[in-house]
Order: sequence, then structure tokens, then C-alpha cells
Amino acid sequence: MAGRAGPGHNGPVDQAGETPAARPGLAVVAEDRHEWHRMTVGWHAAFSLFAAMVGGLLLADTGQSAGRRLAALAILVAACLWYAAVGRRSVGGEFTRAGLAYVTVAIPLDVGLFILAPLGALLLCMLYPHIWAMLPVRRAVVASVATTVAIAASSLGWTDLTTAQLLSVGSVAVASLIVAPLIGLWISRIINQSKSRAALIAELAATRAELAEASRSAGAAAERERLARDIHDTLTQGFASILLLLEAAEASL
Repeated sequence: MAGRAGPGHNGPVDQAGETPAARPGLAVVAEDRHEWHRMTVGWHAAFSLFAAMVGGLLLADTGQSAGRRLAALAILVAACLWYAAVGRRSVGGEFTRAGLAYVTVAIPLDVGLFILAPLGALLLCMLYPHIWAMLPVRRAVVASVATTVAIAASSLGWTDLTTAQLLSVGSVAVASLIVAPLIGLWISRIINQSKSRAALIAELAATRAELAEASRSAGAAAERERLARDIHDTLTQGFASILLLLEAAEASL
């Protein structure tokens, strides 16, 4: 039966009177996370850095009209708020509806920012890793292709549709269609390998905790056996001798 916890403790207590977190090895299981989880702070910092760069460049860009810059800044603010509200929680987690919702809204926001200001392409450096981190492989491929096609189509609006410019835009689009899935598959592979390694470490830590518990139980049983043997060899014989002497004294009296 489980023991009772001390004052101020609401967690479960095992037979040894220890909480699971107090056991050696179990703390490792609780804290162990795959590599992508450990990188979430870095991804947040990178997104903040790129967003700040885009905002600064937009404010410094005097070649565009004030209305166009304000519209681009409004989209940038919306993208940042959307990331803070939804994307921030989905970057380091598993594939969830929140991640799908974030990508579904982030793609048109980033593409719209690129249409208004080409320097908004800096934010796309964060969009592709987000797509592959938050979506399964098939959906990530579709989202990457849709993003690349939308960017290529919007790029045509900045050109005069000359042959050289069309070739340039087409080359960039084809390169993006090839490179983006390759990078995405590499990211997915890193995530899967990290998850497998984290699961293996958790399993080893749990096994180590079980072995430690079995060792403690075996030690306690050996100690009880030693005490029983000592009592039998010393105290029991002494008590028997005292009893015989008392019986002899009673008979004499």
C-alpha cells in the first residue's frame, strides 16, 4: 500500500515513501526531451531577430510609399502576434491542430508581406522550418510547394516579364521547390532521431530506476534475514537457557 505524503506534498508516494521524482533515474525520464525541444528558445530568438530586422528595414526603406510601408508593418505585427499566440507553443511540440492552424495563417501573412515589401523574404527563413517542425511530412511538402509557388507568382508582379527575368524567377522557384523539401526532410529526420534517442534514454533511465529499487529490496531482505539469524543464534538460546534455569529453580522451591 502506498504511504502518505508529508505536509505540503500532493504527489503520489510509493512503498519506500519516496515520490517518483525523488528516485534516481526517474528525474532523468521526466526532464529528458528530444533535441528539437531543447532548441525552442533558439527558434524563438531567431524569429524575434528576423522580425526585428524586417521591421527596421521597413522603417528605413524610403523607396516605398508610406501607405505601402504601413501595410507591410501591419502584416508584420500580425505575423508576430500570431506567432506569440499560437506558433510559440507549437514549435517545440508534437504535430497538433494548433501547428496546422499556425501554418495555415502564417503562410498568407508572410507571402503578403513579401508582396508588399520584397525584404519581407527574410521572414520566410523562419517559415519553412516552422512548416516542417509543425506538420507531418506530406502536409509539410504541400505547404512548402504552395508557399514557393505563391512567392514565385508574386515575384512576377515585380518584373516586366522579360525573358531574362522570367528565367530568373523560374530558376529561383525551381531551386526553392528542390531545396525546401530537402531541408525539411533533414529537419524531420533530426526530429525523429532525437525522439528515438530520447525514448531510448527514458527507457534506460526507467530500467535503471527499477534495478535500483530491486537492489534496495534485495538489500532489505538480506538485512532482515541476517537479523533473524543473529536473533536465533544469540537471543533465542539465551532466552531458552533462562527459561530452563527458571523451571529448575521452581522445581527446587
